[in-house]
Amino acid sequence: MVRFEREEEYLAALTGGPWRAFGSYLMVRAWSPEFDPLKDNIATTPVWIRLTNIPVNFYHRSILMGIAKGLGKPIRVDPTTLNFERARFARICVEVNLAKPLKGTVLINGDRYFVSYEGLTEICSKCGVYGHLVHGCPRTIANEWPFQ
Repeated sequence: MVRFEREEEYLAALTGGPWRAFGSYLMVRAWSPEFDPLKDNIATTPVWIRLTNIPVNFYHRSILMGIAKGLGKPIRVDPTTLNFERARFARICVEVNLAKPLKGTVLINGDRYFVSYEGLTEICSKCGVYGHLVHGCPRTIANEWPFQ
């Protein structure tokens, strides 16, 4: 829990992310009296996504935010992307639901492009859910269980 003396600092911390600490995303939310850190389950988190090798004519805020809607709730586009400083990938901050499968590709005008999620290393290639890898996937384990 953090207390701010100036409202500008509070708003910058609340809306300026996503923030990372020690290689993990830091979830920032406004305080509410009902919040219990031991009981609250955080299902959504902001994450930077990378769209690899998309054509540069898609490097406009409105187009990238529209594409990002298919991956979660778009938050903002990286200024480096908008300034065409990097042409290998476009970078967009999206709030994703970690309890639902994450998409590994996105279809744009009939062409499929890869999506990577910065900082999310445990995404299952079988079910797409964050938090385990394919060898520990509940679906795989359920299918291998001999006493069904």
